[in-house]
Amino acid sequence: MQLALGTTPQASSATGTRGARILFTSLAPLFPPSNGHRLRNLGIVTALTRMGHRVTLVSFNDEQSPGPAGHLPGLDTVPVPLPNGQSGWSQWWFRTSSLTSSLPSGVRRLHSIEMQTTIQEYLRREHFDVMICDDVYNLQNLPTDSGVPVLLNKHDLTYEIMERFKQWQPNPLKAAYVALESKKVRHFEQWACSQVAGVLACSTRDALALNHLSPSSRIWVVPNVIDLETYSPTAPEEGMSVLYVGAMDWYPNCDAVEFFISQILPHIEKCEPQVKFVVAGRNPPDKLRRRYASHPNVRFTGAMADLRVEIERAAVCVVPLRIGSGTRLKILEAAAMNKSVVSTHIGAEGLEFVEGRELLLADKPQQFADAVVDLLRDPKRRRALGAAAHTKVTKQYSVEALFAPLTAALAGVAQGKL
Repeated sequence: MQLALGTTPQASSATGTRGARILFTSLAPLFPPSNGHRLRNLGIVTALTRMGHRVTLVSFNDEQSPGPAGHLPGLDTVPVPLPNGQSGWSQWWFRTSSLTSSLPSGVRRLHSIEMQTTIQEYLRREHFDVMICDDVYNLQNLPTDSGVPVLLNKHDLTYEIMERFKQWQPNPLKAAYVALESKKVRHFEQWACSQVAGVLACSTRDALALNHLSPSSRIWVVPNVIDLETYSPTAPEEGMSVLYVGAMDWYPNCDAVEFFISQILPHIEKCEPQVKFVVAGRNPPDKLRRRYASHPNVRFTGAMADLRVEIERAAVCVVPLRIGSGTRLKILEAAAMNKSVVSTHIGAEGLEFVEGRELLLADKPQQFADAVVDLLRDPKRRRALGAAAHTKVTKQYSVEALFAPLTAALAGVAQGKL
């Protein structure tokens, strides 16, 4: 594997490392940055514009969250309607009909003539030095003969998420469907990585996995980052508040919340009956809300204009994920706000945080609960964990940390180093 961590940015228009024109084709808008997907893309685009590049963002407009539109100097945005989704029986029929296809259902769902037409129009009108494609399902919407090198932005390993979902799926029919779909996705991700000039992985761990999947691919580690300028806690914390942040229309987040409420929270309540578990994120399923509507210590916020309001109030942030891939922006957001974090190992996967010094890790319900209780009872320790986590984010996961690997990736594709 050609794993490139990059070097210090240098001004050199000849190699495309300064003042490049970049067409970023995205599956979602940047604003509001209401989930990890958007936060990763926002971090990359923010870094590119601060480095002096000009970015045109062509994105599906899947707006589901309130909040300001947002703007970055050096960024032009072009919205494209999201392909019509499926619900109820139509979704069931769509998934059933996908069984006979060699393509993952996500490829069929995100095929967009409007996205293809918009991209082709911009390529005809303007010169671009590079295209950044937002994960594998959007690659089908890019022209194959543009002559513009493509960097594939990988948030995670989608097939890995599906394999982990299967482990916790009690319904044998759903488990069988996911097993079949994960094989299709794995082959598609392998194919996609082989078709592009380079891949932007979110961690060294993911880069190694992508290398195993596609040994000939050129891979740069471009980590998930947080713009520290936008995180500055001012409100006092609520001493018994335990927070989980995550878009609740994403199944791994629902599973994490159910796992916490059903298996971890009861242990915490035995020690600290006044604990309050807050779930901050858009679109919590009605079924999940109803199940815990009468629970006095559980609150769902639903969609919020600014999730940072809840983060700054929290005494402890938790990440009880059992399903996932990539690296979790929710941990970086908490660290940016000087908050202590308790996570599962999967929740903290790919992040180079030191266990016991910058966050706490536990997978079993009782151990997880004990860690949370210890922090609730020890303000000094949770402040120390939060301060150490903030230092780690500042040094390793700020926007400036992207300058070197992005410079290396742009120079690499400009010079044809495949």
